[in-house]
Amino acid sequence: MARTRTVPTTLPLCGDGSRQDASSYDFFEWIPICFAFMIVWKIMLFFSRLKKVLEDVAKTVKFLRANPKVSLGWGVRFRLPQYVSCEETVSIGEESRLYCWDSYGGVPLPKAPELSIGRGTRATRNLTIQCAGSVRIGCDVLIASDVFITDYNHGLDPASVSYLSNPLQVESVEVCDGAWIGNNVVILPGVRIGRKAVVGAGSVVSRSIPDYCIAVGNPARVVKRFDSISSRWVAAIASGVQ
Repeated sequence: MARTRTVPTTLPLCGDGSRQDASSYDFFEWIPICFAFMIVWKIMLFFSRLKKVLEDVAKTVKFLRANPKVSLGWGVRFRLPQYVSCEETVSIGEESRLYCWDSYGGVPLPKAPELSIGRGTRATRNLTIQCAGSVRIGCDVLIASDVFITDYNHGLDPASVSYLSNPLQVESVEVCDGAWIGNNVVILPGVRIGRKAVVGAGSVVSRSIPDYCIAVGNPARVVKRFDSISSRWVAAIASGVQ
């Protein structure tokens, strides 16, 4: 005859001889399990962050090997750094992002991206450049804080499931020699900012700006032009520049 195991129907006694409450007994049983789970989660989170840091360091090292004379601030990050080239004495401020894309949605783009920065260019901090085609920044360009530059946009077909699923529309961007880009400026695809041009803080540049002009606003409009004869900045309307 098989033995049957007897399961106790009473709870353990407390120190004073009373029975231990069942709910509190179950609660204290779960404490070490929850504590162990928390430790495992913390360890997994640590190694996940460590992996990300090591990946960023590897990308930075790869970039600096190809561009040894560039000065980088703390926290500068890259995506596909093999497509980024900088001439000597370029300085890129802290927390900047230089991101390149050679495919979208798993589909290779028609041509490899090219992000180039000329010698003597200075970016203060938090510069973000997203390049899927061509972004060319000339020599001795001054870029203030929190500037965003992109050469692509998502398609605008509303019949698609999401605008995110639209193919990218890529148009090259060029910032010519000696230009000055103010704080919080946004430069959109297909724009050329001319030689020695100045873009005022907070402007959104959606169309090209001629050489030796000052543009401000959203969208950015030319308000002044440098007159080489008088060596003065003159109003754009008076000079015939719109």
